[in-house]
Order: sequence, then C-alpha cells, then structure tokens
Amino acid sequence: MKDITLLCKVVDNFGDIGFVYRLSRAISELNDGKNFTLRLVVSNLEAFNTMAEKINPELAMQEFNGWKILDWNKSEVCRNEYLKNPPEIILECFQCGRPDWLEEILFQKNSSKTVNIINVEYLTAESWADDFHLLKSGTRSKFVKKINFMPGFTNKTGGLVLDNDFISCIKNESENSKNKNALEKIKKYFLPEQFNYFLDKNIFTVLMFSYDKNFDAEILALKKFQSERQKENLQFKIKIFSPSGMSYNSVLKSLKNTGCNIELVQLKKMEQTSWDALLCSTDFNFIRGEDSFSRACLSGVPFLWHAYIQEEEFQIVKVDALLKRMEYNFLPEDFKLIEKLFLIFNRNFEKKCGMEAENALLEAGVENEVSSEKNENLLFNVLVNYENFLISYRKFARELLHNGNLAENLIKYISTI
Repeated sequence: MKDITLLCKVVDNFGDIGFVYRLSRAISELNDGKNFTLRLVVSNLEAFNTMAEKINPELAMQEFNGWKILDWNKSEVCRNEYLKNPPEIILECFQCGRPDWLEEILFQKNSSKTVNIINVEYLTAESWADDFHLLKSGTRSKFVKKINFMPGFTNKTGGLVLDNDFISCIKNESENSKNKNALEKIKKYFLPEQFNYFLDKNIFTVLMFSYDKNFDAEILALKKFQSERQKENLQFKIKIFSPSGMSYNSVLKSLKNTGCNIELVQLKKMEQTSWDALLCSTDFNFIRGEDSFSRACLSGVPFLWHAYIQEEEFQIVKVDALLKRMEYNFLPEDFKLIEKLFLIFNRNFEKKCGMEAENALLEAGVENEVSSEKNENLLFNVLVNYENFLISYRKFARELLHNGNLAENLIKYISTI
C-alpha cells in the first residue's frame, strides 16, 4: 500500500485548499482496492473548515474522510508522524514548497529511501502547459525525485478534477429542469422562497463571485436583459447570488450606483460540494480565481471568468489562452462577442498593459479605452441570445470531460513509479 501526502499552503482565499480537498476526494474514489493511504498537510485548517465543517482547526492531527489531516505548523507532531511513517509520494500542490520539518526528513544525510515528489502546478490554458507536463526537476538528493504534473485543458496535460459528487450535479442536456442532485445539495442554504428561484422557469439566476470590481456595466446589462424579456413575459425576473466579502460588496455598490432594483441574495457559508452544486444550478456565472473557475468550465453553464489581477495586466494573456481553448465550440460571430467580453471584463484601464497583454487585446480588436456602454451592450447581446451560447458552453464542457480526470491520471502515473 502506497502512502500519498498532499501538501497545501493556503496563500490566497480558499483556492489552494479548495483544489486539494477536491483532488483528495477524487483520488479516494479510485481507491476501491485500498491501494494507498492519504495524508493531507495543511497550513490553514480554519480555511479548510469553511468548506469541510467536520475539520477541527484546533487539532494538530485528526482523521477526516478516511484521511489523516496534519497541521503544517505543528512541527513536532508532524515530524514524529513522518519519522514513524516516512513519506513515499508527495503531491506538492501549487508550488507550495515544503515545511522545514519535512525538508529535514527528506534530506537527512543517512537517508537512502526514495521519495517521489510530484509538483501539481497551477491551472493554465497557456500552450506551455502541454510541454511542461511530466517534465522532470532536480533536487539536491538522488533519492528525492521530482516531476511536474500539469492540470489543463488538453489531452496532453493531466486534465481537470472530476469527482463523483460534481459529475452527479452536471445537468443532462436532455433535461428541461434543473439537476435534482445539485438542487438537493444546495437546498439547506436557502430560505424556501429563495430556493424556489432555482425551480421557477420565470427566474434567471446569476452567481457573482469575483475580486473587487466595478459591476455597473454588468448590472445595467442584466437590467436591460430583464426589461427585454419582460416584453414577452411580465413574470420574468433576475435574481443575483453572491457570497459575503468583496464579491457581495462590489455587486451591492453597483446596484446602488445604477439604481437597479434587482434582488441580491447574500450566500451563506457553504460546504464545497454544495458550492459546486450551486455553480451547476444557476443560469449564468461570474466566477473568479482558479479552483471555482475550473468547475465553471466543466459545468456547461455560461460564465465570465474574473482572473487574478497581475503585473502589466498579464491576466489578459491567461484569459486569451483560455479563449483560444474555447473558440472551436462557438460560431465565429458568437466567439468574437465572447472574446471581447472576456477581455474587457478583465482589463484594468487604470494600469498600463505589458507587451504580451497589449498584443492579445490588439489581436482581438479591443481598444485601449472601452466605454461602459459598450461593455454593457456586449453582455446584453450574449444574454438575449442565451440559448445559442448555452449550447457552445456545453460543448466546451464536454470537450474537457473527454480529456479525463486529473486524479485518475495522477494515480496512473504513480502506479508506474
């Protein structure tokens, strides 16, 4: 039986632990023959607790979901655990590095035990991911071997995490109603009248989960879309959902700025499996980061991605790379609309673009200055042609599903070591 350790250093919001939690669940689902054990070493158990309520942030070591959970910061407890049960396979997630106590164990002078470190990288749609996948890296010991493993959007990478809970929440294209499994997972987080929004065909549900942002143009586009639909159906309404924090505050501010009376529902803290189910239950998602973004891509629900803002607007390069992966699933005229919308949504016009970002914008025909009205019209045109775009997003999701399961590809690789 092989021992697999997952290292997680929580550095930004909940994306790091979110990914590690999902990956651990997906790996466990492949462990029918009990061929391996999992140990998770996490730097912030409070963050873990937000998505897995049974995690006790006060314990240095605990059992959860059949895994052993260790607090990265509790050196003595962790050192004793790993001296007693030395590591075999280490998944070093998102270039998180290794705690000092583990470094001491790995590189102690008298050690002759081989340890394999797999650097599970950040998700990117950039073409270099294909070349970087399974590329070896050096360490300072011949007994500590390291290789890079790339999540990604092509079959030349490791793919995306596909756990059973999430797969059960993806809506079947033949269904006319929302996925029952997904709805059951989110029901307890809403008042009865709020939950009914997901059941009412006259209500268009929107999730807004972003970094700090001015949403005036997007709110005006939603308002315009609501008015347009109400010409044919007076009962049609839009409901916005947003988690507390910067997302909710940004949306609330823009609702006030625009004088728009669309209802905004503040989401309660949700377990991760319920959050994933919510992404599959809404009609349109504004999504941020990497972890939830990867789920949005797989959900088949139309979305806009708010990438993490970087120096010289480099997030534009990352968004452009994603768009190139999405392009073949859209009609040409529809893709040009989506392309401009994504790039403008991620542009910070108060900052100067670097050359790579500027080239991406020029290639897409996005001007350096874009009016709020133009941005509003781009989103409005997507929303009024929603059914066409829904088909294209579902095609993109199917393509990603066919690339395979990151967890399964990892386990296949580990079996060859």
